[in-house]
Order: sequence, then structure tokens, then C-alpha cells
Amino acid sequence: MFSHLEPLRKTERPETAPFPGLAAASARPSVSIILPTLNEAENIDRTLREIVDHIRGHFEFEIIVADGGSTDGTCEKVARWQKNHPVSLIANGRAGGLARDVLSAAAQAKFSVVVVMDADGSHPASSIRQLIAPVASGRYDMAIGSRYVDGGTTIGWAVHRRALSRLGAAFAALFTDIKDPLSGFFAIRRPCLLAAGAHTEGFKIGLEAIHAGGDRLDICEIPISFSERLHGSSKIGASQFIAYLGQLARFSGAPMISGSFQRFMIVGIAGFFLDLLVVFFRRRSAQASWWLTSQAFVSQPSAIISDIPASPSWIARRAARSSRDSLSLR
Repeated sequence: MFSHLEPLRKTERPETAPFPGLAAASARPSVSIILPTLNEAENIDRTLREIVDHIRGHFEFEIIVADGGSTDGTCEKVARWQKNHPVSLIANGRAGGLARDVLSAAAQAKFSVVVVMDADGSHPASSIRQLIAPVASGRYDMAIGSRYVDGGTTIGWAVHRRALSRLGAAFAALFTDIKDPLSGFFAIRRPCLLAAGAHTEGFKIGLEAIHAGGDRLDICEIPISFSERLHGSSKIGASQFIAYLGQLARFSGAPMISGSFQRFMIVGIAGFFLDLLVVFFRRRSAQASWWLTSQAFVSQPSAIISDIPASPSWIARRAARSSRDSLSLR
């Protein structure tokens, strides 16, 4: 079942404090923290230090660094941490992608609660305890660090980054009611993460777990402050966005991505950005209001996503979920 700390009734506020059930579940819960990395030598020491500082004394823990083929010294820095801290390194090479890196680490994790977070410092280590609490208490199967519930923020992002993030979340809204389904910062019961499947591809492993769990997965969202990375550049580009759209196509029951499908997505995305560019210059030349530019983020994505076929079984599942949600609100 998809549920939220962000409530359906706007008069309520999401819970942000640790759950009372956490203390009852265990005086000192155990957690495996997974950090997927790819050339994060400039960030990994700071990230590991902040994690250890925020959870030491509160949890029995291990940190698993799942490296996807770094060549900048990331693995050597992690090796130094292994000497005096519960840190381990899994070197996967470049073949599997982020999702498989995370799943390979989860398969070797010692504890039943797993936290996945980025190694670039964008996810606040100070929020780890709030994510673990609802899962360790048994109240939820998954707790997502959300930018888009009340209290959640994104710091240091340009307007186009915010718009693209919202666009990606809007696409995923066809499959889930979660407000930030693309978040890479979440706590989850280990079996629920492994249910995504060892052959999962792409970089949105949280979304894979949400889809694999379906209505059986109890999920909440915890507000976080997401920050821009301090060093290095984002690994997300056009190819990742196309892979993400292919992921959604797979969820809908469409055939796996073919060369023609990839070309279709490239043309659609190119059209979206061309439309955005035209509207932007029209706005500047005509001194029109911002709503003109915003239309580009609505019309073109709608055209792109509408061409991704949805299977009858998906439609039936969505209708059944909507019916249950309506009954729960009566």
C-alpha cells in the first residue's frame, strides 16, 4: 500500500520526528548503509565522516561502498576507512550501472534495514535517523527522503534543474502516488530492495523497489533538504534520461527498449527542448509572463509520455488502487 507521512488532507502536517516505535523495536537498531560511487574522490571522505558522526552511538552499522569503476582514487580512499571503521568496498566495474551496484551491496549486507544514499554530499546525513525510524519500528517497509513534501527543499539548484526534476517525477506519477519517487535517498527493508531483481538496470533503484513492491509496500516520505554537490559533476545526462523513460516503458508493459524506441525518445526529448527554447525567446522578446515558459514543461512532456503504451493490466491495477484510495477517504 502506498501511504505517506505527507497526508492527503492538507490540514495535516507530515511527521518529521523519530517514531516512538523505534525505541520499542530495539534499543540500538542495526542498519547497512549503501553508497554507490563513481569517481567521487573529492567527496567520499566528507560523506563517510558525516555519516559516521551522525549515526555512531545510535545504531550498530556498516557502510558498504559499491563502486562502479572509479579511476580517480575513490577506492583507495575507501580502503583507508576500512582500517578503523565498519566500512567495506565492493568494486563492480562499469558493466552493471548504479542499480546493480546497489543490489550487489544489498545482497551482501548484514542487516535487515538498508539505507541508500549518494556519496556526493547532496543527501543530508543528519536525516538518516529520521529515515531509519519508521522502517526499524516496523511501521513502514520504505521511507523516502523527499524534496517535494511539506518541509522538503532543494538548495543550490538552477531553475532548469528543478524543472527537469519535477518533469521526471511527473512521468513517474503514472505509476505511483509518491511525490518524490526518483529520490536516491531512502531506507528500506532489505528483502524489499532485493525484490527489485538482480538484473535491474538504470540508476533509479528506489523507483524499481517501489514498482516491484506494488500495493504490498508500505511507504512514507520524510522531508529533507537536498543540496547541490560540492565537488565534481553530476553523472546524469541525456542517456540516463532516455534509460529512465525506457524504465517507465517497461513498467507499463511495453516491449524492452529497441533502437527505434530510443530514436523515438531522442526525437521527443529534442522536440521538448526546442519547444522550450522557442518559448523562452518569445518570452524575452515579448516580455510575456513566466507562465508561457511553463507551458513547455506541460505540453511537450505530455506528448512524449502519452506515446508510451500502457498495458491493460497496468490500467486495471491503477483503477483498483484509485478505488481503494477513494474508499479509505470516506
